[in-house]
Amino acid sequence: TLLRSQGTPGPGRFEVLSRMSEALALGGQVDSAWSTFGEAARTLDRWSATLRKREDSLAALQDRIFDWDRDLGLATAVHRVAMGGRVPEALAMAVWRRVRSKRQVALQRSAFAVTGTGTNRGVAQSGDSTLLDARRLPVLARARLAAGHAVVSYVVGRGGEPSVAFLLTRDTLRVFTMPPIDSLEPRIERFAGFVQAGRIVPALANELSDALLAPILAALPNATRRLIVVPDGVLHRLPFAALPHPSGEVVATHLELAIAPSVDDALGSAPVIARRSLAEYTARPLLVGTPRDMPRVPGTDRTWAALPGARAEVRAVRDLLANATVIDGAAATLPTVAEAFASGGPVLHVATHAVADPTSFERNGIILQASGNDEGVFTLPALQATPLPFDLVVLSACASGDGVLLAGQSLHGLVSTALDAGARGVVATRWRLDDEAIVPLMVALYRRLLMGDDAVAALHAVRREAIELGVSPAVW
Repeated sequence: TLLRSQGTPGPGRFEVLSRMSEALALGGQVDSAWSTFGEAARTLDRWSATLRKREDSLAALQDRIFDWDRDLGLATAVHRVAMGGRVPEALAMAVWRRVRSKRQVALQRSAFAVTGTGTNRGVAQSGDSTLLDARRLPVLARARLAAGHAVVSYVVGRGGEPSVAFLLTRDTLRVFTMPPIDSLEPRIERFAGFVQAGRIVPALANELSDALLAPILAALPNATRRLIVVPDGVLHRLPFAALPHPSGEVVATHLELAIAPSVDDALGSAPVIARRSLAEYTARPLLVGTPRDMPRVPGTDRTWAALPGARAEVRAVRDLLANATVIDGAAATLPTVAEAFASGGPVLHVATHAVADPTSFERNGIILQASGNDEGVFTLPALQATPLPFDLVVLSACASGDGVLLAGQSLHGLVSTALDAGARGVVATRWRLDDEAIVPLMVALYRRLLMGDDAVAALHAVRREAIELGVSPAVW
């Protein structure tokens, strides 16, 4: 009735068709739910193809015909389609939703980002409905997923909706029903707080593992050595490495863990980074250290604290990497660093303060030497406009892996910005760290890379060594 009476194009029609898909799934009409969801996706594709001007992009952002949450109900539909025996279709729906959400954020940024010439750098996009091929991801997994590797992708349910996890290996695709994320979110926050303080509370860890990870671990093939996690929602802030393994030890002692923004990224080249000995690269590694004069903390009268550990870290990494270019002290200005970033290379290592504000995309960045009219902060909007063609970016700075959390997407912060700018992989930190405590781990990481490990295997080896030495969980 809404479609007939409103004559709604684009997003409005997509919303109605999505609700129809959800209702059909709830009623057990799985095939119809799948086909209706596909029609909803194609509706957005057709609409987005008509948008060319900045004014149209702005209008698209304001188009909110119906007062409901576009993602509410999708977890239920995905769950019902999966439970109806259409697991590949359910995974395709979840992946498409993630792509649509990411491109909606890109639209929001581009609609309000104007270059120096006054022209807009982007146009409206929707998720590509060709991704709704149920056979695509299992075929890609057989072709691209290495033996011993597995991918787990989560779709969290809010408002009492069930959560879902998909486990993808070279030969199998399985689905697991999990509790609504509402019931787990406070416990995830407490668990992360305890680990950050250096404690793993067994009862809390076991409870979260039983709800979110233990069924996955039990279903992994025996030869699995690497698990690539595609989180959703608050799961981006869950330290999976500290959850218990069936052996009684933590997961990080048994599995190489990596985080991917999407299943497509997990099946692509992102996890295989810095593949060979760094000494074999002709381009120089780039090391960016702390400024000579720490600028003020935004919005306060205080300046950022000195980082003697970070200075020592840059020197130690420089001694390991032949022909490394070092930019620090008074030379570490935004123009100089931006120019060096655009040149690319095998490795970019950044050891300075990071600004990680979970409430604002624009208030995230890295701290450099103030110069000219800038305040010494390389903000995310500025980073977004700077190419970053590196095989591996190591952000050795407090909470460099944090950011703004939006439904259906990865964290929007330094990591996502680096990947969008061309980095093939990123090593980042979850929370604030002692700048001196991290130095031995960073040195060990580069030694493993120089031995030929890829970044995920190298990080796993360093974690295991740290655990065996009794290093605090807050660090590893």
